[in-house]
Order: sequence, then C-alpha cells, then structure tokens
Amino acid sequence: MENSRDLLVRGVAAAKSRLVGEARFYLEWVLRLDPPRDQKIDALFWLSTLASDPSKERELLESILAEEPFEPRARRRLLILDGKLKTGDLIDPELYQQEINTTASSSSDRFTCPNCGGRLTYAPDGSSLECEYCSSRQFFRRQTASLANDQASGNDFIMAMATASGHNQMIAQQLLTCKGCGAEFILEEHQISANCPFCRSSQVINFNTIRQMIPPARIIPIEIGYPQAFATAKEAFAGNLDINKMFDVRPAFYPVWEFELNGTIGWRVPTTDLENEDRFSGDELINFYMVPVLAVDGLLESCSDLASEFDYSRIEPYKPQYLVDCLAVGYQVTMASAALEAREIAVREMTRRMEHKLGRRAGDFFVNSSGLYVSQFWLTLVPIWIFLEAQTKRAAVVNGQNGKTRIISTD
Repeated sequence: MENSRDLLVRGVAAAKSRLVGEARFYLEWVLRLDPPRDQKIDALFWLSTLASDPSKERELLESILAEEPFEPRARRRLLILDGKLKTGDLIDPELYQQEINTTASSSSDRFTCPNCGGRLTYAPDGSSLECEYCSSRQFFRRQTASLANDQASGNDFIMAMATASGHNQMIAQQLLTCKGCGAEFILEEHQISANCPFCRSSQVINFNTIRQMIPPARIIPIEIGYPQAFATAKEAFAGNLDINKMFDVRPAFYPVWEFELNGTIGWRVPTTDLENEDRFSGDELINFYMVPVLAVDGLLESCSDLASEFDYSRIEPYKPQYLVDCLAVGYQVTMASAALEAREIAVREMTRRMEHKLGRRAGDFFVNSSGLYVSQFWLTLVPIWIFLEAQTKRAAVVNGQNGKTRIISTD
C-alpha cells in the first residue's frame, strides 16, 4: 500500500509543474486514504490550484477552512476570489522593503471654530471641542455601547499580511499644507497631529489619503487631566518636579496594535506509557484571546507592558477630533512584527496556565503553538502624559486613562 506522504509529495511536485492530470491522480488518491489532517489540507489546497472553475476552487478552499478555520493560504485565496484582495497589491514579504527615509506629502483635517475662526482645544468633558476665544463648543457623540466585545469590526490579518500595509511603518516626516493659511510645514518624529506653526490651528493627518497605511480604528479618550497627571508625576519624583519648568506639556496619543488570537495550543508530557499516551497530551482551545502590543520605539521602548495597563472595555471608535491640540504619534513597529510578539505573549501566558493545570514546570512538557492564529487586529490610540526631569535624565510616564505612573530613564 502506498504511503500517503509519498503520494502527497508526488502530487504537489506535479501540481507545481502544472501536470494537471498526474497531480489530480495523486492528490485525490491521498484524500481517499483518509490521511492526517495536515496532509489532507495540503492535498485540498493543491487541488484547488488546479481547478479551472472558480466554484470548484471555492468548494475546495471552503473544505480546507472546515478542517482549519484560519488556514492562511485558503483564506488569502478566498479574499482574492471575493474581490477583497487585488493580486496587484500582493507582495513577497521576504523581499519587500519600505522606503522610510523620505518626506511624504499628506492631507490633514483642520479644526477651527465655525463662529469666530478661533483655535479649538479638546474640552475636559471628553466629548467636545472648545474655542479658546468665544468659548463655543462643538460636540461629537461618544459611543454608548462597549466596543471591546465587537468581534466583527477588526481588520483582516491575512489580507494585511499579504500586502504592503502589514509591513509598513509610519513615514518619519510628513509634509502638510495648512488649509487655513496655506503654509507648508513638516511633522517629524512620526507625529500624526500638530498645531500649524503660523496660524496655530489644529491639524490631524487624514489617513484616508495615505495608501498602504493602516488607519487608527479605536481610541481610548483622555480621563486624567493635566493637574492630576502632574500631581501623580510629582509624587513619583518624590516632590522633585517644578511646575514652572513644564512648558507646553500636552497629552500624547500613542499607537497600540490589538490582536485577536484563536486556535489551539497543544501540550505533551514525555512518557513511556504508550498504552495511556492520550493521558499525557492534549490541546488548549484559544478563543477571542486579545493581546495589545505597543507600536513605538524610542523613549517608550522599555515600557513594553504599558499597553496592557489600559482598560479596553472603555474604548471608542476613532475620530480625529480626539487628537485636537494633542500630540499623536504614528506606529513605528509594523503590524507583522507586532503580531509575532503577540503570539509569543499568548504562548507564554498559555504555558503558565498549563503549568498550573498540569502541576509541572514548563521544561517538563512540550508546547506546540502551530495551531494558534491571529484572526484580526485593530490599531488603537492610547493617552499618555510624559513629564521630563532634565537634571536626573528621567521621565514620569503617566497613563492618561487611570493615572498609573512609572519612572523611566531618558538616556
């Protein structure tokens, strides 16, 4: 009797050589032998590449997803068949390199008072913009229902990974033209919001005009104002922080990648008891497991756990109004790189749970994470206050949602 692995190797080789009849012969033979799941999936996928009828190809791809709901090859091909992914946008991740040392021209949204043309600032109530001159307000409605459990609004991970958007970072310099006074100025350090240096009107980059970049989907509004943030920072510095030396301190929004992971993580304890081998292995089911990853480097690079300190149940849909008169930074860590970190975080956490469940240390059993997949993701902006203490070269980093504070070195 022929081995299913040998037949699969022959079938795949024939499919790659476009020997359609020979490939179908071997691949269909594999399926008749009721092979292991991984071999069945490979056979179905290569059969789908031979299908001339789109409906037959779709049927084979859907059979793969019935076996493995997050199989990346099948999902990517279905996205193409559905017209959601264009073949012209596909890249080879191994060869793709983004040119980031250039200045990109971008469009921005400008926010001024409709009554007097004055500069707008973000009001303390968190749901309006207030004019500095006539004190009139523009209200924008906040979300009343939580977005934290909205599992249908994320970006498709497979689609992003297949295109440049999943591998790009924000261009360091953006050239903006103020729609008020017409002046051109440059945003540096990956900023996505600023005040025009000439007319002082608030400007926020319009992400809809930037190709192959992933726009923010969600935002955590500021809940800790300047007085409370400064008091918290001063306490962290043991009182050694002079408010008279604080110039133009504004809240800053930093990007966080949120990933939803699904699938299974397998475990196996080495044993010589072959008759009861099933007792020494198993799978842990992972459903809708959310992992946040900070998407910046530089000053906050040492604060990798900062992203997990926010309460994402109070998240809001992104609106550029939230960034008015605030600093905001674009992502410098690509989605692809952050996804790898998210998987590592999830595997470490699941391994700790297995240690408790099995009553064993991590080195006493094997973990298989090949069944763990990222299904979707969001780019979320989170509020942070930073107070610099020049003499000691340290900074107080204050969570703009709950006031949690840490001291970091600025060297």
